[in-house]
Order: sequence, then structure tokens, then C-alpha cells
Amino acid sequence: MGNWAELVVNVNKQLGRKEVRGGELFLMLRIISEREYVGRYYLSEKLSLGEATIRNILNALKQLNVIEAYRGGHRLTPLGRSIVDEIKRNLEIHQDFDLGISGESVLFIVRKFSDKLGSVLDFRDNIIREGGRGAIILEYRNGKLIFPDSGLPVSVWREDVAEKVMEKTVLNEGDVVIIVSSDSQKEAILSGLNTILNYLNPN
Repeated sequence: MGNWAELVVNVNKQLGRKEVRGGELFLMLRIISEREYVGRYYLSEKLSLGEATIRNILNALKQLNVIEAYRGGHRLTPLGRSIVDEIKRNLEIHQDFDLGISGESVLFIVRKFSDKLGSVLDFRDNIIREGGRGAIILEYRNGKLIFPDSGLPVSVWREDVAEKVMEKTVLNEGDVVIIVSSDSQKEAILSGLNTILNYLNPN
């Protein structure tokens, strides 16, 4: 997945300043990948970014051959689709994940991520620095969801968490479950994405 870190750097070089973070850029490309054509007004509404910012990022992506512009809007080039698909193979995002706590929660499943995770405390601190209010980090090991530091099953905290996660996806050995909470869903998803993508693709 080395292309991703390079893409974020090159987009900001095209912009002439650091205007877009990895999480915002991935959300933009994911939205484009899910529709036949996407216009900048639609992206501005979905991402809560100004139209001028969206236009600048789209122009940068066109220069880098990641998207193509048509009368009906924008779509990914084969290069752009390969970059997005590679991330999607390793990362699932479930935005409608309700833990019954205050604020908004987003569930991330990062495939085969346990070896890259490192210190759980550092990872959680990075999410909070990115704007998250808190994060629960779990690892799927020997058929159970556990807290990586202690090895204790998540059921010692809440018995329903593993069931709620399994309703969304099928877990495999070495997968990591990250539940990010914040005051808004946008803050939760961006703080999680900015952190996860940086770990998957260190600069």
C-alpha cells in the first residue's frame, strides 16, 4: 500500500500547501468510486469542505492521473481505482455502529493489522490527537476478540460488543477492531482514518 502515502504527499505538493489529510482524501475517492460520476457540489456536501477546496483537490488528482473529468462529473482512472481497492481490501468502515454511548461511534476493521499495531496506548493517543474523543482497540486472536495488552476477552468489559461486531463482518486471525467515538460522526471517522492510514502507510 505504499502508493497511498505517496499520493497524499503528491496531492499536497500540487496544491502548494498541506490542504488535505489522508482521511479526507480517501473519503473523497471512496465516494467517487461508488458512483458512476460525481460532481464537486456533491463532494462538498458529503465531505463538508468548501467548493474551492474540493475544486483544488480534484484538479490535483486529475494532474496525478487518479481521476478523470467528464461533463457528468468525475470518476476514477484505473490507477485511482487500484489505489482505492487496495485500501478497501485491508480496511472496512461501518459508520452506523451504535454502542449506546454518548456521541457518535464508527467501527473500523483492519485486516491482518495486529503485527503493525504496536503500542495500543500510542495508537489511541494518535486517534485523540486527530480529534477523536476515545477509542476501543481489540484484536481477533484464537477465535476471540481480546484486549491486545492484557489478552483478556472483550466480554470482561461488555458481553454484547463481540456480537455487535460479528453482525457487521467476519473476522480472521490477526484482524484488529477499532471503535472510535467522538462528538460527531465526521470527527470519529476522520480521526480513525487519519491514524489507521498513517500506520498502514507510514511517511
